Amino acid sequence: MRRSARSSSDTMPIISAAVRHPPDRSRSVTAIDGSRVGPAGLTRGSRWTRAVFSARPAAVNFSVAGAVRYAVLIAAGFVIALYRYPSEWRYLMWSEDGGIFFEQALRIALPEALMVPYAGYIHFVPRAIAEATTLVPVEDAATLSTWIVAAVTSVIAAAIVFFSAAHLRNGAARVLLWLLVVAAPVAGMEVALSSANLQWYLLGGAFFAVFGRRVGWTSTVLSAVVVAMALTSSVLALLFLPFVVMRALVFRTAWDSTLAVVATVCAVVQLVGVLGTSRPGSDGPLSAWEVGRLYLVAVADLAWGGSVSALALQAAPRAAMVVGVCLTALTIYLAWAVRRWSALPCVAMVVSVAYFLPVMMLTKVAAQDPFDYLGVAVGTRYIVFPIFAIGVVIVVLVDRLFPLARRSPTVRLRISVVICLAALLFLQAGAIATSYRAVNPREIHLTGLPTWREAVAAAKETCASGAQVAYLAGDAHTPDFGTISVRCEDLAD
Repeated sequence: MRRSARSSSDTMPIISAAVRHPPDRSRSVTAIDGSRVGPAGLTRGSRWTRAVFSARPAAVNFSVAGAVRYAVLIAAGFVIALYRYPSEWRYLMWSEDGGIFFEQALRIALPEALMVPYAGYIHFVPRAIAEATTLVPVEDAATLSTWIVAAVTSVIAAAIVFFSAAHLRNGAARVLLWLLVVAAPVAGMEVALSSANLQWYLLGGAFFAVFGRRVGWTSTVLSAVVVAMALTSSVLALLFLPFVVMRALVFRTAWDSTLAVVATVCAVVQLVGVLGTSRPGSDGPLSAWEVGRLYLVAVADLAWGGSVSALALQAAPRAAMVVGVCLTALTIYLAWAVRRWSALPCVAMVVSVAYFLPVMMLTKVAAQDPFDYLGVAVGTRYIVFPIFAIGVVIVVLVDRLFPLARRSPTVRLRISVVICLAALLFLQAGAIATSYRAVNPREIHLTGLPTWREAVAAAKETCASGAQVAYLAGDAHTPDFGTISVRCEDLAD
C-alpha cells in the first residue's frame, strides 16, 4: 500500500522540516527610496544579500508598552550584570581599569585623555568611564565604575534584543539571546564588570547593529551609536566596516548611508590611533593544532555546555576534544540547515572564524594549554565573540522550532520538535545557571589584598607622611597594569 504524502512527513528530519517552511518574505522589503515594496524585482543574489541583514521587515513603531518593556529589560540586565560578582569582589578596579585608564584619567587632560592609544589601539569607552569616575571622590571611583559598566552591559544586551527583531520572531528566543549576554556563558567572569573588557560585549552589539537591520531613523541612530562605540574601543571591530559599506550599497537608503559614514569616520579615527602606536609582536605562527584545540575545548564545549561541563572535561582531555569536534560539526550543520529561514547563523560563524584566527595569531593565547587556561578564566575575553556566534546559531534554531512545534503536520513530528526544543532550552539554561559565578579570577588573584576603600585610606596615610604619590595597588616594583598610583593632590580633592 502506498503511503500518503502526509504520512511520509513522519520520517522527515526535524531540521529539514524547519527549513522546508521558511517564513513568508513576500510582504515587503525596503526600496531605494525607503518605501516598502514586494521583492518580485529582486534577483536571487540580491534577495539573499538583503536577507543577510534582515530576514523580515522590522520597522520601529514606538509605543509606551514597548518602552516600558525595554526599560524593565535594562533594569533587570543591570541587576543581573551587577550581581555577577559577590559583594566583596564587586567594587574594585580590575585589569586595566585602574592601572591604565583611571590613573591616566587623573593625569591627562581632556580631550586628549579619551584618545590616548594603549596596547596598540584606542579605547574610547573605557577611558570615558574612567573620566566619569574622576568626578567623584577616589573612595567612590570603583563603585561608580562598576555601576556604569553594569549599566552599559545591560544597554548593549537590550540593543541586541532590539536589533534581533530583524531575524527573530519569538520573544522567548530573544530573551534567551539577552541572557547569554548579561549572564553567561558569552563572557566569563574575567570579562564581567570591567570597563577594559566592555569591548568584547560591544563586538556582539556591533554584530547585531550591522546584521540586524531595522528600518527608520530610531534604529539608524541606535545602530550608529553601538557601531561607533565598538569601532573606537576595539581594533577588532574594524572587521565589520566592509559589511556596513555592503549594507549601504545593497539598500541605498539615507539610513544605511548614514551608518556607513559614521562607521567610516570612527574606523579612520581608530586606524590613526593604531598607526600612531605599536604593539608587541608575536613570537611566530601558531600551529593549526594549537588553534583548533583551543576552539574545540574553550569555545565549542563552553558554548554548548557551560563552565561546569567544560571544567569537568579537564580530567578527560581526549573526551573533551571528541565532544568539541562533535559540537562544532553540529553547530555548522545547524547554521547551514536553517539558512533558508535566516542567514544570520551562517554569517555569525563566518565572522567568528574571521575574528578568531587573527586574534589567536596576535595574542598567542592558543599556545597555552586550554585545560589549564579554563581553570583560570572560563570564558576568557579572547573567545567571547566565538561563543556568542554559537549562541546565535542556537537561538535562531530555537526561534524556528517554537512555531514548528505548534503547526507541525503530524503529531509524531510535533512531539519530536518539542523534545528537541526542550533539550536546547535545557542545555542553554544549564549553561547560563552554571556559568554565572563559575570561576572568580578576582578571588584567585586578589585574595588577601585590601579592598578599594581600605587601599584609599592607606594611601591617604601615606600622603599625610609627606609623600607626593601613593599606591592603591602594587608598588614601584609591580609590573604593567598591576599598579594603581595616584597623586596625593588627587586624593585630597
